[in-house]
Order: sequence, then C-alpha cells, then structure tokens
Amino acid sequence: MAMLQPFGQMKTRVDASRSESDVAFFHELMFYGEMVLKLLVAGLVAGIEEERHRQRYQQVHRLVRASGIGEWSACADEMLVGVAAQYFLLEAREVQRDFTQNVDSSQWQYKAVALLHKCVQAVEPNIVEALPFKVSLRRWLGEFSQLRNRTRGHGAVSPHVLSALCPLLEESIDAVAQNARVFSLEWAYLYRNLSGRYRVTPLSHSAADFDAYKKSPPPTTPSNGVYVYYGSPCVVELVESNPDLTDLYLANGNFNDKRFEMLSYLTGQIKLVDSDKYLAPPSELPVSVTQGLSLLDVVGKVFTNLPGPPTEYVRRTALEDELNAALCDDRHPIITLAGRGGIGKTSLTLRVLHDLCQSDRFNAMLWFSARDIDLLPEGAKPVQPRVRTIVEMADEFLRLTGPVDKRKQKGEAEKSLADALNVGVTGPTLFVLDNFETVRNPIETYQWLDTYIRNPNKVLITTRHRDFKGDYEINVGGMSEGEIDELIDGHSVRLGISQFIDREYRQSLFLESDGHPYVVKVLLGEIAKTQKPVPVARIVASRDDILVALFERTYSGMSPVAQRVFLTLSSWRSIVPQMVLEAILLRPENERMDVTQAIEELNRYSFLERIPSSQDGTIFVSVPLTAAIFGQRKLGVSPHKAAILSDRELLQELGAGRRVGTRHGVAPRIERLFRGFAQRISEGKGSLDQYVPMLNMIARSYAPAWLLIARLYGEAGGEGTSARVQAALRSYLKVVHGPAAAPVWLQLADAYRLENDCLGELQAVVEYCQTSDLELTDLSEAANRINNICFQNRITLDREHKQILQQVTDIFRRHESDANATDLSRLAWLYLHLRDNAEASRVVRLGLERDPNNYHLHNLADKLHHETI
Repeated sequence: MAMLQPFGQMKTRVDASRSESDVAFFHELMFYGEMVLKLLVAGLVAGIEEERHRQRYQQVHRLVRASGIGEWSACADEMLVGVAAQYFLLEAREVQRDFTQNVDSSQWQYKAVALLHKCVQAVEPNIVEALPFKVSLRRWLGEFSQLRNRTRGHGAVSPHVLSALCPLLEESIDAVAQNARVFSLEWAYLYRNLSGRYRVTPLSHSAADFDAYKKSPPPTTPSNGVYVYYGSPCVVELVESNPDLTDLYLANGNFNDKRFEMLSYLTGQIKLVDSDKYLAPPSELPVSVTQGLSLLDVVGKVFTNLPGPPTEYVRRTALEDELNAALCDDRHPIITLAGRGGIGKTSLTLRVLHDLCQSDRFNAMLWFSARDIDLLPEGAKPVQPRVRTIVEMADEFLRLTGPVDKRKQKGEAEKSLADALNVGVTGPTLFVLDNFETVRNPIETYQWLDTYIRNPNKVLITTRHRDFKGDYEINVGGMSEGEIDELIDGHSVRLGISQFIDREYRQSLFLESDGHPYVVKVLLGEIAKTQKPVPVARIVASRDDILVALFERTYSGMSPVAQRVFLTLSSWRSIVPQMVLEAILLRPENERMDVTQAIEELNRYSFLERIPSSQDGTIFVSVPLTAAIFGQRKLGVSPHKAAILSDRELLQELGAGRRVGTRHGVAPRIERLFRGFAQRISEGKGSLDQYVPMLNMIARSYAPAWLLIARLYGEAGGEGTSARVQAALRSYLKVVHGPAAAPVWLQLADAYRLENDCLGELQAVVEYCQTSDLELTDLSEAANRINNICFQNRITLDREHKQILQQVTDIFRRHESDANATDLSRLAWLYLHLRDNAEASRVVRLGLERDPNNYHLHNLADKLHHETI
C-alpha cells in the first residue's frame, strides 16, 4: 500500500542516515516513528465531530501543550475509549475500529506491535511479559512512547543494542505507515486561489475526493490547510504545510499565551504559531446571555422561549419597521438580518419579537442559539452554543415542545422539526436561528430549512455573513449619528463620564466607530477607566480581543480576493476611487481576480463603505477605523504582503483623500495619479508600458483619462508615439460626444498631421465641425484648415470625402447671415473643392456685397471667371 507523501520524504532522510552510523540511523528512525505517531493522532482528532460539548477542542487543547510523545499516546487512548469516542464521525468509525480491534498474529497490527515490543524489551530487560494472544493497534502507540522515553528521553543505550533494534523498529514503523486505515484515506493540502478555485495538492496517493474543490464554485469554502476526507474535508489542525508540500510541521509543545511550537521532522526546522485559538479553557463553557429559555412560556399572546428583551436599548425605528413588516407579510418565508459582529442584530431582533408577542401574528416563537461568543462591555467571552447542527436543532425542538423520548429512531427528531416548519406548532410559528454563521455547514442547513418552511410559518436568521440566496435580507449597518448620540448619553451618565464627552469628541466617536454600537460602548468603558478622553484610534489599537471578536470570524469566511482587497485598503486608510483600486489590483503583475465582486462582498459584510460623489457620481471606497486596524494586524502575517505593499505604493500616488473631498469628484484625484505616474517614469521607477494596462482600465471607467494617457504618450516620445496618441484620443471620442469632444477632434487632427495623414486630418476636422454649439469663428477657422489641407496636399476628393465635406458646407451655410467677407471666402473655397462653382460664385457675390475690397474674395472671383472662360 502506498505511503503518504511526507512518509516517503522522511524515508529518504532515514535512508541517508544508514551510511553514517547505527546510532544516527536509530535516531532518524525514532524521528520517523514520532512523525507517524503524531499524524495517526492528528488524523484521529480530525475525525471527531465539532459539537457543543467541545470534545474535539479538548483534545487539540491538550495536544498543542503536549511536551512529549507520551501525552500524544495518552490523548489517543482517551479519544479511542473515553468520552470523546462517541463523537467520532460516522465515516471515522472504521479508523477508530482499526485502532481498538484486537487481532491475532496473522494481522499486520499484531506484527507491528510485536516488533516494537521486542525493541522495548531490548532496552528494558525488566520487561519479560509476553504479548497476549490478541492485541490492538492502540498498544503500538504506548509501546513507541515507552521506547522513545528509554532511548531518547531519559536513557542511554549502547550502540550495539541500537544497531540490533534498527531493523525491528524500521519494519514496525513501516507497517503502520503503510497499513493504518487513517493513512489509506485521502489527504490533501487545500489552497484557495484568488480566483476562488482551490489548488489541491495530494498527500496521499490519490485525492480524487477533493476534485470538486478544483471547480468554481466549490461545495464549501474551507480555509487553507491539511485535510483528511471523512465524507467531507476535515481539517487536520495539528499539521501545517504549504501548497507545494516542501515541508510538513506538527505540533510540538512549548505553548504559551502568545504562540506554540511546530516541528518539521523532514528538515528539523521549528515554526512558531499563534496560540490565540487555543487559549479558551477546555472545560464546558457557560451559556450565552442570549440563549433561549429552557422551557416554553407565555409572553403576551405567544408560546415562546425567547430570551428577555434587551436592556439599555436604543430604538432603530427604520430597521424595526422593516423587520416587523417582513415578519407580518405573507411572503418571504426566510428573513435574514445580516451585519458585522456587535452591530446589534440580536438586540434588534429581540426588541421586535417581544413587541410582536403582543399581536396575533404568531402562536409560537422558538429561539435556537448558535452563539459561541458574548460581546460584553468588558470584552468578548466564549460561550457554549446551544445548537450547531440540524440534528441538535431537532433535538432542541423536541425538548421544547414535548417529552424527550430517548428511544426515538435516528432521523425521527429531524422529521418532527421538518413537519413543524411546514405546518407550525399549534398555529403560525416563527423559528429564530441566532448567530447562524457558527452552525455547521450554513449553506446546507439553510437549504434544509428552505426545503421545509411554508407560510404562514417563518424562519428568522441573524448572521455576520450569508453565502445563500432566496431569502429576504435586511442589512444591519452602523447606527445613525442621532442613535449614537442617544447611546452615548445613556452610557456616559451611567458611567459618570459625561464631563469628558464634548461635541467634538462625540462626533469623533461616531465617525471613527462607523456608528458601531458595541465599539462605542467599549470606548466609553475605556474612558471610565482612565477618567479622561483618549484618542479613539489608540483605544481600538490596544484592544486586540475586541478586534478579533468583531472581525476574525467574518474575515476568515471571506473569499481570498475579498481578503486581498480588504488588506490593501487597510494598509493605507484613505478614501480611494473604486475604479482606481480595481485597475491597480488587476495590473498584469498580480494574479487574476474579480475585484468588483470582492468589493461587493466587503460592502455586504460592512468591511468597507462605498461613498458616491455628489459631483459626478463616482464611487469611492474606504475602510472604517476599527476594521482598518484589524486589517493592518492581518497584513503583517499575510503571504500577499509584498504584493499588497506594492499596490499601496501605486495607490498613494492618488494623494490622501477624506470623505469631504469626494464632493470634488474623481477628476482631481485622477490627475494627481497621472502626475505621480509621470514622475515615477521620469525617475526610472517604472516604464510607461508597465502602467498602461492600469491607466487604460481607469480610462474605460473615466473617459477623460484617455486624454491624460495621450499626453503621457506624447511626453514619453519614442517610436510609435503618434499612433499611440491617436489611439488614446480615438478611445475618448468613442464615448464622449458633443461640445466636450470638439477640442479633442482638433488634437486628433494635429496627431494625424504629424504623421502626414492628410485624409485622417481632414476627417478629424470635419468631425470637429459637426460638434454641437460650434461658434462661427471656430467654424470659419476649421474651414480654413480644410482648405489648407486640400491645397497643400493636392487632394483629389472621392465621392465619400465629398459627402463628408458637404456636411461642413451645410453647417456653414446656416451661419451665412452672420458671416463676414473672410468667413464667406472660406466657404466659397469649400464649394470649389466640391466642384460646385455655382454655389462658390453665389457666396463670393454675397461676400463682396459685405466687403467690396476683400482681397480673398477678389482672388476667388478672378479664379471663377477664368474657370468659366
């Protein structure tokens, strides 16, 4: 049976040590064995279901702190036969049995244990007991731990003994690496590209089960990492690698409140990893303050387990009215309140539902909480979610609505919940799922709910982000300035800090918090501690716990492109035109990505704000202060940091922008950007060709940029300059018409003249004449230029060009009454070029009536006279 790829790499290292010495060979074999043992245990942990009792977390919490291989073995024992054993996924049961089943000497498991037992007896002469008739693979873990402690941990063994052990040890480890059921599963490293597709790098011989993740859209959106396939990808969170599998790291202890150690047995390198996600205690957590009541009670006219109404609540009338209307109509069976963490979704929901309990709309309201963090004034606190899966929702439903029958068959609880979604519980029923983003497989859960829900029953969801469609979405954004003022008034009085909150600081709280109520509460609490007003940015930057609680989960659930765009905007907190941001991120040096979709995603999650200019409607984007500070922390460890800083350098050519600056429109910022690029080119920091793709993209959204591009081409000079200038000017003229196009037609005519393209110049001047609202003086000068083109180049006009020229004479003729003698002489020449001598003579006579001494008209009269003779 084929080994996992890292085992093959480790075998190469082991083989290289054979020629050194038996001692070196033995120690490399022990490293190999440790690697196999840790991957066995890591694969086991990945097969434990994530449920509210947190058995999986308890094991990982212990393993990241493990100081020796013995603790890994003990942890495996606890998983296999302890409380955690009942929480293995159905697909992982075979792996569990592979460890726990007792087998006789005909099976590979027995042979692997027997070989290792001989090694232990060789270094521990006091161990004389023989192996029982049957053993399980579980015993291999303990035997290896004992051997490791005697040889590498606490004992010194003579070289000749180690030499005798090497063949036995190698055969035993190879047997496990080649035959263990967990290693016969498919393992892969998943890396999500900016395109949204996954790069799947197999660790096992095959990874066909992961093929669906190579397509777009993938079935789910797991974060980058090592996965083993137990019916679906299950993250192996004690293992780290990279998309090329150049190395493999396993948890190695040395845990503290900042980081812990991961060791590569392939290279001996050590990697330090943030320990934040494993700081929470492993014991069962307290329940959330917004968990539903344990029993149904009557509130108003409704049977419900709703938590109590929110205290110190600030009314949000527009949102409350919209939610109430959606709950009371006979449409929209599923309603979603979406918004950032701490923005007030749950408080808003509870306020509206408690008010609605006084009406006859619903007979029952059932509250299901998946909340795993409570955002309290003193900080974010982990709590125990009540439900995370459809099965747990169904069990909770049965517990609330009737006596629990332990003998119910599997699937019967789900059927009862499905029936209730369809017909209700004693009448119209509202099912509320709070903190929906933390349920297992949100999309699958949503689809299940959507399949069974029927009006007049409804489902109400609160969530930080939604990856599903078909619901009625209500976006909960920041509070208005009036609502924040009310919040500040109430809390500052209660905290005794009113004297520190003047008008300027109050406005600063509103602007810098982006109207986020929880952020404002935390800021006010900090003022109460210090007894003085502190700059908002400084407070936010000092509260890592708040930043993580508010943004980490949503950020982790974003697409890679959205993360990339967010980090770019966070790296330089300024208001920038969306078109420029898109152009810079889509330059050829960067990986292809859908920036527009990413901006929509960030806007939906309230990670950025889109601000239309009152001047020209251009969309500007910016990141709120709190989100930007979080983004700057993330940027420090991002693999895209170098590319993001390069993008930021280009963005900074726009100059810093504030919200008030959007009233001037995009023109000043674009002009500054082009000046900056021109300066960079002159200083040798880049070439025009390097910037052209970005500039062209900007111009496709903002046509005047074509003129700036033409100017850059003209200033740069070089071969093909005129053709490039012409192309840029033509691109402008394709989309801009009327008076704004007039001077550009003349620019284009000048460009054609530089190339001695007389017909192109003629066409451009004619187009200029056809622009609306052209003054007679300008028309006369254009006619003079046409005449000069015809004279100097001795052009013989074909039929098509005559038709074009006829359009100019028709326009000019409408101005005859206001034209002076010189103007009319130019019109007469146009008629002569058209071979219309009769009209030319008529115009000459008219001109001489106005100025009998006009030199040009007398010359024309002589010419017409001679042509007539």
